[in-house]
Amino acid sequence: MERSGDPQLVGVPVFVIGSIALGFHLVEYYNQANFGGPIPIILAATGLFLFLACFWAAAIGASWVAGFFALYGGFWLSYAALVLGLNNGWYGDLFAENLKHVVAAFAISWAAIFFMLGFSAFRLPVIYGVINLLVVLALCLVAAAFLTGELWDEGLLNAAGIVAWIFAGLGGWVFMSVADISLGGKGFPLGPVLIKPKG
Repeated sequence: MERSGDPQLVGVPVFVIGSIALGFHLVEYYNQANFGGPIPIILAATGLFLFLACFWAAAIGASWVAGFFALYGGFWLSYAALVLGLNNGWYGDLFAENLKHVVAAFAISWAAIFFMLGFSAFRLPVIYGVINLLVVLALCLVAAAFLTGELWDEGLLNAAGIVAWIFAGLGGWVFMSVADISLGGKGFPLGPVLIKPKG
C-alpha cells in the first residue's frame, strides 16, 4: 500500500451515494415537489466528504483529483443551498416566482464546467470522462425539464434520474476498483486512455 493512499476511496463512494439519492428524487420515488428529500445525504455526506477527499488529494499533490472533488463538492453543496433556500424562503418571493429559470440556470452553469472537466478526464481511463459527460447529460435534461413543462416535465426529470443511476453505477465500479487496489489487488478494467501524452 502507498503511504499517501488514494482519496478516491472517500470521494468516489460519497459521490455515488449522492447520485443514487438524487436519482430517487428525479424518478419520483416520492413526491417530486419534495425537493428536500435527498438533502440529508447530499449535504451531510456527499458535499462534506467530497471536500475532505479534495483536501487529501491536494495534500498528496494530486491536483486534478483535488479539482474534481472540489468541483463536485461545490455542486452538491450549492444544490443543497438551492433546495434549502427554496424550501425555507431564504431568497425571497422573487426567487420562488422564477423557479423554472433559477433551476435551469443552475443546471446549465454546472453542466458547462463539467463538460470541460469531462474532456480533460479522457487523459485518464475512459470511465472518468464518461461519468462526467453523463453528469452533463443529466443536468441538461433537468434544465430542459424546467424550461419546457408547466412547472417541470416529469418525463425529462425521470430520464435525468435514470442517467444519474447510470453514472452512479459507473462510479461504483471505480470505487470497487480503487478499493481492490488499496488492498493489494489489481483493480478492475476502467477502459482505455483516449488522449495520450505526446512522445
